[in-house]
Amino acid sequence: MLYIRSADKLERTARWVERYPGGLSALKDVIVNDKLGICEELSKEMDDLVGTYHCEWTNVVRDSGRRNAFRQFVNTDEVQQVSESISERSQKRPADWPEDSSPLRFDVLDVAKDAKWEWREVCKLSALDRQTDAPTSATVKYGDVQLAVWNIPGRGLRASQNMCPHRRAFVLADGLIGQDEQDREYVSCPLHKRNYYLDPKPSNGGGKCSDSDYSIMTFEAKEDEENDAVLLRLPPTDALDAVLSTSKWMLRRAEEEASHLAGVSDHSIEISGPLPPSQMEERLRLMDGITSQEAPTAQISCGSSALDW
Repeated sequence: MLYIRSADKLERTARWVERYPGGLSALKDVIVNDKLGICEELSKEMDDLVGTYHCEWTNVVRDSGRRNAFRQFVNTDEVQQVSESISERSQKRPADWPEDSSPLRFDVLDVAKDAKWEWREVCKLSALDRQTDAPTSATVKYGDVQLAVWNIPGRGLRASQNMCPHRRAFVLADGLIGQDEQDREYVSCPLHKRNYYLDPKPSNGGGKCSDSDYSIMTFEAKEDEENDAVLLRLPPTDALDAVLSTSKWMLRRAEEEASHLAGVSDHSIEISGPLPPSQMEERLRLMDGITSQEAPTAQISCGSSALDW
């Protein structure tokens, strides 16, 4: 508590001790010997501080309302896998991003021309947890496609695909909302900070990215206050699935394995045991350009020839 009281903001304890008048001996007098007569007061403050501690994650687990904030989708309890898993050293991990970040552009013109676009309810308006001073967002599942919906105070609703085409990561709903010099709203991908304009009309630049290699689909959105609904103008699910299906664009294990087999990249570190002394000596001779069959035999390891080099 003495440290909390007297240290500067973000000051490390070591630096605080260094600049404390009298150093450790003076601190010992204050804390152990109660030279200033404040130990009882400090102890009471510590009890108050510890008594108010609570685990935020425990509260989330116990509160169904707060757990809803961590659902993958606000319109269904389904869970969608966005990356296949790789088994490596007896553990599971997501497949790596592909080394080649080829240009990837999405446009509403990619949807079948005969698809009928209609206003469709995708989630409850209350699921957006709208605020008066900050944007809020939600992810909805429409067929096999993930869509991101935002409420921007004073501007209304915006919607787009949830997948950032740069690394095919389904994260745009978690991105920050901003405006450029022309007052156009954009979402910034939380992974690599590429900005995508959210205007629903491609003619106004909607879907374009700060990196010309990429673009996304944006959609018209409106709210129905009376029925507590969010409406998006969308084609049928099968038409949108054909272009944006999560199962189509998720990171695949086969891609990584193919790259590994082709020798394109190596994402793992293998730790192997030491070579036998004879093989190690041969390796050293080759590395040093020594052609003679004679090699030093002095042991440098600590008693075990297995680690000699």
